[in-house]
Amino acid sequence: MAPISTSLQTPWLKTMKGVRVYTSSNDIVVRLLTVDSPPATHKDNFTINNAQIVGDQIHVDVSYSGGCERHDFELCWDGTYQTSFPPQVTLNLVHNANGDPCDSIVNETLRFDLFQLAPSLITLQNSFGYSQQIPFGYSQEDAIDASTNGFVLQGSTLPIL
Repeated sequence: MAPISTSLQTPWLKTMKGVRVYTSSNDIVVRLLTVDSPPATHKDNFTINNAQIVGDQIHVDVSYSGGCERHDFELCWDGTYQTSFPPQVTLNLVHNANGDPCDSIVNETLRFDLFQLAPSLITLQNSFGYSQQIPFGYSQEDAIDASTNGFVLQGSTLPIL
């Protein structure tokens, strides 16, 4: 196997949901962050098993009951930053099972591109009680040190004002 790369520049449209890359053996989907309130109709049950930042993406391991229909997930952000240091954002992961009546347990890793976000402390949550804070664009240790020495952000030290 040899790595390949490609690029495509296209205007970002608010209606875009993500990008799917097909290969001969599998496909990878990278979804886009939805800058809007979570839809009231997407409240189907699911579990977040793990979440981590990988480059400029958040990878979220989820499990849910299904297997007969396509399941849709949206990561929603209201577009605001909390006035704190570091800035904080809340991202809500919502699930639409599309009426799937099946009850197999499906495990999936969702990938969301975070290009719209500035470095911040992300609170990832769902409507079933899950909440996790994840630093994006800096390390948690850097944020703790920022209280006295400045704030390290992707290799640069910013003064605290």
